[in-house]
Amino acid sequence: MDRRHQPPADRFVDPRLGADVRGSVPGTAVASAEYTGAARRWPVVRGILLAMIAATWAACSGKAPTADGDRGRSSSRAEGELDPSPRSTAVGEDREPVAPRLLRRPDLVPTLRSGGFDGIFVAHEAGADTAWCVGDERCTRRVSPASTFKVPHALIGLDAGVLEGPHHYVPWDGKKRAMEAWNQGHTLASAIRESVVWYFQHLARTLGRERLQRGLGRLQYGNQRIGDKVDRFWLDGSLAISPVEQVAFWHRLHERALDVTPAALDHVLAMTELARQSNVVLRGKTGWYRPEVDGAEHGWFAGCLDGPKRVCFATVLFPVKPYDVRDALGARVRVSKALLGELGYMVP
Repeated sequence: MDRRHQPPADRFVDPRLGADVRGSVPGTAVASAEYTGAARRWPVVRGILLAMIAATWAACSGKAPTADGDRGRSSSRAEGELDPSPRSTAVGEDREPVAPRLLRRPDLVPTLRSGGFDGIFVAHEAGADTAWCVGDERCTRRVSPASTFKVPHALIGLDAGVLEGPHHYVPWDGKKRAMEAWNQGHTLASAIRESVVWYFQHLARTLGRERLQRGLGRLQYGNQRIGDKVDRFWLDGSLAISPVEQVAFWHRLHERALDVTPAALDHVLAMTELARQSNVVLRGKTGWYRPEVDGAEHGWFAGCLDGPKRVCFATVLFPVKPYDVRDALGARVRVSKALLGELGYMVP
């Protein structure tokens, strides 16, 4: 895949403006004294031009322009429609992702809470200009991805050549862990299936901070933040992503629109397949976040129903202690399937 970037335009000093500006032709520096007077007059001319532009805008639109063009359109948002931009205090790129308009579905709240937990649900059908949101503004709020990050993590490792494929084996380090399935060696495929944390911590240390940071940027994943610990950033709250962004990521994965090798995409699509019926395939990944310092404990299920119509979704459940762990873990998938069914989709 061609990852070449256009070189930055050459910088030159234009004394007419009295500042560095960008140019497209090298060696365009102008240093003649004849422009000195123009440089002094420029602030006055600039002020006059800006005043004329503002007056013209007000005459045409009936209102003054704002610093943020989106604010000027906010009042036109239909009732029940939400702003899809992410809401988070997490540190990272302040970038507003391209997203469909979000429509509230309060009628689906009883189904969402049928597992006994409050939560969030977002679903979007490929090509549609609107997406469904159950959970109001929380649909755009970033939280830790927990083990759902194993999907982009695998893509980064495969693309870098650190992982050879689904069969890539890492022997067990001999440390006993709470999950019995983790107390043995694993391949990449089995580590995704069993959500083996130590396997991906080993992968993170092997990749290193620089390659991981580049990978997060290429995948445009959430806030792209790696905290102090390179082998825990998806577990300790440093990395964060919203349900809306999860849905967009899963769409790009199925559209092969992610900046990784075709082989990496093929392997991950195969390893995340959970069920198949007729011409519909369910792919996805669960996750569970237990805060080390602060933040809400929550469980994820994110993925896509891939068939004649592809719909990608993300569910986040927030348990309140005390709760039954097995019930909470099972509710993520069970509630997601029920909600997709309510929307009219056949779920294998």
